[in-house]
Amino acid sequence: MRHPAVVFFAINVALLLTLGCRSKHPSPAPSPLPTMIVPLGQGGLTSPSLVQSPSPSSAARGSFRCGNVRCSVGTQSCCGSEERATCVPNAPPDPPDMPQLLNSQIEACKLPPHAADVTEIARCGGSSDCESGEFCCDEFLFSGASAVVCKPAADAGVSCDYGEVCDTDKPCHDPQAVCIRRKCSKSAMVQCAGKKCDRKTHSCLMGIAYNGHPRCVENSRVEELQKEGRPLFSVDCVKHADCQSGELCRLALGSTFCQRASDGMSAVLCDTAADCPPDLCPLVQKQEIVCTRDPDSWHSLCDCR
Repeated sequence: MRHPAVVFFAINVALLLTLGCRSKHPSPAPSPLPTMIVPLGQGGLTSPSLVQSPSPSSAARGSFRCGNVRCSVGTQSCCGSEERATCVPNAPPDPPDMPQLLNSQIEACKLPPHAADVTEIARCGGSSDCESGEFCCDEFLFSGASAVVCKPAADAGVSCDYGEVCDTDKPCHDPQAVCIRRKCSKSAMVQCAGKKCDRKTHSCLMGIAYNGHPRCVENSRVEELQKEGRPLFSVDCVKHADCQSGELCRLALGSTFCQRASDGMSAVLCDTAADCPPDLCPLVQKQEIVCTRDPDSWHSLCDCR
């Protein structure tokens, strides 16, 4: 996807080799955040329910966006990278666990005539592509790559690592949620320098162009700044209340975003220590959780002291 850190090629190669050796526990590492980067989290996709062969009904659900083309739901995967995206026939799950399944899919993506490097494998474009009781989730695959797959809903609600995926023709499962940059959000509005910024038409940005102060900018202007190579950082939340249930407002590489998974590389925004995760600090070190304000920034962050 992914609203969207640089991972070195050598690390990706090593991790791919690890997957090929049937490792079920890939090590997390930083990756791009929303608008500019897609954040990664910890853990892998090992639920057997995620890797069953698609049912006949799934193929009848239509198609989903894959770059400038569309892939057939249930029979094709979108093999995507920063340079290109292409539809490739689904690789069968063998053995039946998610890392091996998508490792087989990665190999299929590399074969002619596709020959695609992979930073994302997608098998759905929204929850309407999934079976009843499932969500189209952006999930951790390995360092530097994510998987967009159908995942059973948790008892307490959506359990996607990096959020539920949506599109203009594929609404969010929750009718109250809004689709912003192909991710389901609690609200389109965010406080930007004390004023409300509608993320449907604008982006709240930080960056050199605005002297480090948040500014609500029209999306057309954002595209121009990106083409100019300007360093831009998005503000998609300022507090946990801006996020959906189970998500926290996090900060990494200058951007804020709502995310359930913790990748170990993002900080948690706070107003008080009560906003911080109770397991933030290692118990063995007997550190105290505090909410600290950086005098040179507009926000406070959870810390251990």
